Amino acid sequence: MEYVEGAALSELAQLAEARGAPLAPGAVVRIVLDACAGLQVAHELEDEQGQPLGIVHRDVSPHNVLVGVDGLARLSDFGIAKETSKPGSTTTGSLKGKLAYMAPEYIGGNEIDARADVFALGVVLWETLAGKKLFRGSNDLETLQRVANAEVPSLAGVVPAVGKTFDDLLQVALARDPRDRFSSARAFGNALETEARAAGLVETHADVATIVRDLARETLDERREQIREITAKLDAARTGGTTEDGPLRGAVAKALLVVDAPPPPPEPPPAAAPAQDGIDATLGGSGITRPSAFDPSSVSLPRTSVTPALKWVGGAVLVGAAAAVVALTISGPPAKQGAPAGSVTASVAPAPLPSASVSTQTPAASASAPFASAAPSATAPPAAPQPRAPARPRPLPSPVETVAPNPYKR
Repeated sequence: MEYVEGAALSELAQLAEARGAPLAPGAVVRIVLDACAGLQVAHELEDEQGQPLGIVHRDVSPHNVLVGVDGLARLSDFGIAKETSKPGSTTTGSLKGKLAYMAPEYIGGNEIDARADVFALGVVLWETLAGKKLFRGSNDLETLQRVANAEVPSLAGVVPAVGKTFDDLLQVALARDPRDRFSSARAFGNALETEARAAGLVETHADVATIVRDLARETLDERREQIREITAKLDAARTGGTTEDGPLRGAVAKALLVVDAPPPPPEPPPAAAPAQDGIDATLGGSGITRPSAFDPSSVSLPRTSVTPALKWVGGAVLVGAAAAVVALTISGPPAKQGAPAGSVTASVAPAPLPSASVSTQTPAASASAPFASAAPSATAPPAAPQPRAPARPRPLPSPVETVAPNPYKR
């Protein structure tokens, strides 16, 4: 924001009152005319389509009229300004601003427009000329009641130098009904300038500048000294010079180091994880395999432990015994003489791989054990050995057992 070297209108009024004399009426008129011009600019603002925005300041007061050493007055602080062109912009039960400068319709909860700001500027004109408050009471309730009634005393009994010059003008600007008020800030300013020139109560901007420098001399000197100190400290902090404010210089230096530091080098992309179970990890675990060279020397087959082999042997023997019982049951009771007709002999031979051979003398027993191989029995002549493949060694002969062992008994 622009720095205005000067003082607010409220500050100038207090300084003048401290000296025992109010502000000159001609200077007050010039300041209010500048405020009317600034307020009219805000009221005429339009959007990109050329439609009026309907801006209402809502906080026109002597505190927000800044008068510079150049004699020009500026209307400031649009922090609570309202855009009435937007739908739903009216807020029921919410008052923003200073109560002593609010329009009656605003206090009553009705819609407001530019005429509410004209009312507030009329209060500013009356109070600055009279050197006293118009509607402010001992408490907020009394202030609201006075604003709602909008009774405006004549300036003739308060400021004899002004007399009744502005009474009619102020009655229009401070009308209780907005329909009886000036329709715009420009209309208010034109009427004020006409009446003031007719009474010879208009001063120039140069006259206002002289008043500002005279009344606010000490305040302006203090602010200028503060600005010089702050500017010197900031310049020294930026250039690395020596100042009494070490923490400020150190903080600025650290901030400059952070700003001027080169950006860190980019991090290398992460290495792709090795593929597991035929899935390439670089493909996001989607299950898509990527062909790769096959090394036969890198493949190793697991060795078979002893315990699983023994379990397979015991299982084969148990199956053979079950097959023999089934065959015995089918063939009936054994004969009394000679070799038993339904006898069953089993032969178990150790082998390098888990296996078992079971031999029966009846076709039924052989059919009931499809995964058992026939072996020579004790009564029949041994069969000729079958040729085996050269890669597998021939099994050694084993004694014939008539009872199958229990694989679960150790």
